[in-house]
Amino acid sequence: MLRELNARLVALVESRRETEAQLEDYRDRRSKTEQKQADAQALEPRPSWCSRPRTGASHEARFAAIDALRPEALGEHHLSVESCDHREQDMRAWLQAAHRRRGQGTRAAARADRPGR
Repeated sequence: MLRELNARLVALVESRRETEAQLEDYRDRRSKTEQKQADAQALEPRPSWCSRPRTGASHEARFAAIDALRPEALGEHHLSVESCDHREQDMRAWLQAAHRRRGQGTRAAARADRPGR
């Protein structure tokens, strides 16, 4: 009986060593992964708008600009609680399309300005 318990104890101690070795390996891999992620984020350039402090005044100016564009994008439409979400999607789609149109015009002008074409 004592030999059987001793054999089980030896097996459990060995199993524990293996588990601790696996745990150490997992921790090492996780640490390396976290370091890679931190290095990648450090190398990634941040857009200038991301690093600028945000103030209420800058948001108010953007809201005013969006309010000015709303009639052009959506027409004269009375916003209600029910139509607000749908209208937000319409406004976003219109702004993205306008941005793409403006970008395509800018790219076309840049291509036309290149020599040899």
